[in-house]
Amino acid sequence: MVIKMKSNNQQYKLIACDVDGTLVPEGVHDLDPRFYEIVQKAQEQDIILCFASGRQYDDLVALAPEYEDELVYIAANGSVLVEQKEVVKAIELTEPEPKEICLEIKKFSAADYHISTVDDIYANPRDPEIRTILTEIYPGSVIFIDNVDQIDKIEDPIIKVALHSSSGVDPYVEHFSNKWGDVCHVAKAGFSWLDFTNSDKGTALKEYCKLKDIPLSETMVFGDNTNDISMFNAASLAGVMSTSDPQVQAHADLIVEDPYQYILDYLNN
Repeated sequence: MVIKMKSNNQQYKLIACDVDGTLVPEGVHDLDPRFYEIVQKAQEQDIILCFASGRQYDDLVALAPEYEDELVYIAANGSVLVEQKEVVKAIELTEPEPKEICLEIKKFSAADYHISTVDDIYANPRDPEIRTILTEIYPGSVIFIDNVDQIDKIEDPIIKVALHSSSGVDPYVEHFSNKWGDVCHVAKAGFSWLDFTNSDKGTALKEYCKLKDIPLSETMVFGDNTNDISMFNAASLAGVMSTSDPQVQAHADLIVEDPYQYILDYLNN
């Protein structure tokens, strides 16, 4: 169901979708079966499909591994861009220094830090249950660290730091936005995640479109949270979930309850 919509007769060459809160409930790893119909129809019409998410690249691939070569991946909230298994671009987090962010997060007893490189996650969850969940979600790619000084031993470039709080991140948004919002992107990426990056989804979308000579006027995107706003602002048509905060909805062109159906209706017309 489309709740709000602007007139739209545009033809699109790229459709990008956020994952958590848009294509699946937060933390779920099973796509709606209609996704596979969307892929087939998009291929028939030479339309590029893209996952644009705060998740790791490997986690996005796991959603539909059979289509890894057909999909484009904007991972880690725009810090990693991958096409056909090749990392097109990776934006290192240098401002502020990742260790400085983690030290600040440690001051809050209900929050943990998670550090991302292109291939791995370094995490310090104090809750044993969270450690178990992470091990199940990221087998072989999550590394647990218990001392912030261990960050200095991470050899690969750090692309993202995330604050995780099972009770929600709303209490932390203002603090960290005031502290570092002028030097990095501080964006809510779900109920329990607050991400720190030196890139964003909109920047990655622009860079990919420039690389492939796709006009931004021929891009359609869907999302649900503040980390999607940059993508909304970059694309020609932005769809936001009906469950999203009104402040996020204000940046979109249409409000939808079912992005799968909206995309299928477009592809069938």
